[in-house]
Amino acid sequence: MAGGKEIRTKIASIKNTQKITSAMQLVAA
Repeated sequence: MAGGKEIRTKIASIKNTQKITSAMQLVAA
């Protein structure tokens, strides 16, 4: 099982990716 720290890091990176994706869409729009 992954430690709580690993899970939090994963969630943070996923949220970061979503932020970048939405920013890219705004720029492309």
